[in-house]
Amino acid sequence: MSVNYSVRFDIYDKNTLEYRASWSFPMKFPFLPVHRLAFQLHVRTKSIVIEECQDLQCGVHGHCSRYVNTNISFCYCDEGWSGKLCDIQHKCDCASGSICLPSFACLCPLEKFGPRCYVKHQKCPCKNGGVCVPDDERSINYRGVFCICADGYAGPTCEILNTKIEVYFAREMAIPLYILVHFIQVFGKQAPPKQATIFKQVRLDEDKATLHRTIPFHLGFVETNSKTYYLSYLQQNYVPSSMLSWTVSFSDHCSPIVELFNQTIVSMHILRRMKYYHIPCRERKNLACFYDERHMCICDRDRRQANCLEFYHNSTYNCEGRIICENG
Repeated sequence: MSVNYSVRFDIYDKNTLEYRASWSFPMKFPFLPVHRLAFQLHVRTKSIVIEECQDLQCGVHGHCSRYVNTNISFCYCDEGWSGKLCDIQHKCDCASGSICLPSFACLCPLEKFGPRCYVKHQKCPCKNGGVCVPDDERSINYRGVFCICADGYAGPTCEILNTKIEVYFAREMAIPLYILVHFIQVFGKQAPPKQATIFKQVRLDEDKATLHRTIPFHLGFVETNSKTYYLSYLQQNYVPSSMLSWTVSFSDHCSPIVELFNQTIVSMHILRRMKYYHIPCRERKNLACFYDERHMCICDRDRRQANCLEFYHNSTYNCEGRIICENG
């Protein structure tokens, strides 16, 4: 008589130890001496609601749940109980604050480790509200613990204060649900500019968006809608750990080239077309910037010349204010 084996994964929140979800994967070739499984687990942002099932009775010490990948019902047992129907009582000598799993293993909180979670980390090196997380012993750069920094801090021990940026909106502008902030780091002639983009939701009860930046930058563009850009920040020398206040206004709007040139110039090859890019900067004194399909150009305020750099317009996100977007 053959026996079917499977591997079950239970996911818990690392901070609160709250149960999140479970997966079950069959071992299709149990006769092999070594069986490898390769798959991805997509953990939901919220824990699965445990509800009563019609096809499975889990008693008073269990709750009916379903595997994420198969939708098959199973009994999720309360702490101290195990068995298919959660009717077997067992005891663990896990330390206070940990969870005794049905396999008699102990699930430790972040500040403890060991088989029974009785050993505390000697000293957490994380600063400024950072959380110590045990490192993987199999890692090449094993350090014992590593730090998960609070918002606004960075570094191996969260010792670096990030640059704080508060983005406001002028009175004549409608406050958007979200913004994309494009940061440009300029290296001069040594290397091409480097672009990074951050998605940020604007809370319904606030008139600003607050974000933090660790990596240096010299230019900042705010995108409120698809390809609606505003030049919000321009600095020659980066000052780390500073506090910046940006105001998005129509005067800093970046115009597309179709609004600046006739169709003859727009239809030219980009190399031929770019030699005309200084004209709108000279003719329009209030023009801050403009863009084409590959570049973002800034009008020099003194010489009224166009300084253009390559710009990536096609940043895409799947949570543009419509679903939950973590860390945003």
